[in-house]
Amino acid sequence: VIEAMPTNLVSGTAALDGAELRLDGIVRNDATRAALDELAVSVDVDAALVDRPVADENTAAELEAELNTFVAENPILFEPGSVALAPGADATLEQVAARALRVVGVDLTVVGHTDSDGTADDNQLLSDGRAAVVAAALVELGLDEAAVASEGRGATEPVLDADGNEDKAASRRVEFVVALQ
Repeated sequence: VIEAMPTNLVSGTAALDGAELRLDGIVRNDATRAALDELAVSVDVDAALVDRPVADENTAAELEAELNTFVAENPILFEPGSVALAPGADATLEQVAARALRVVGVDLTVVGHTDSDGTADDNQLLSDGRAAVVAAALVELGLDEAAVASEGRGATEPVLDADGNEDKAASRRVEFVVALQ
């Protein structure tokens, strides 16, 4: 039962109360609910499973703020001048996917940004590619492909420091736009 939880639940807990094992959680979809229900019956586990809640405007806005705060604190990093993810980016992407999977009814746009080094055309291509790589990774981690889009903005929205100079490291970022479907 514990092994089945990460692939079938958005979130969940398993608890042992004396001789009784209990599983509580939010299922990803009907197929995962059926698989967990069947498993629970076969091993005599009490399972309390619920569907993911449908997002409303507030939930979508909260999710967008949560994702952007998280990636500001835990940036999705790439190899220099490349669309290849840097080592460690997978852990951040897994956390982003887990947060995004908590609700249904939202579209997620991955927005890539670069610093101002290089040409505008190269930066646009780089930001497009990086956003697409992140979007593909999120789909691989369970998000619905039809609900995930990507766009690059190149160096058009730099992050400035207190003196008005570009903070190049901060300008190289990925952000998310969350909208109701």
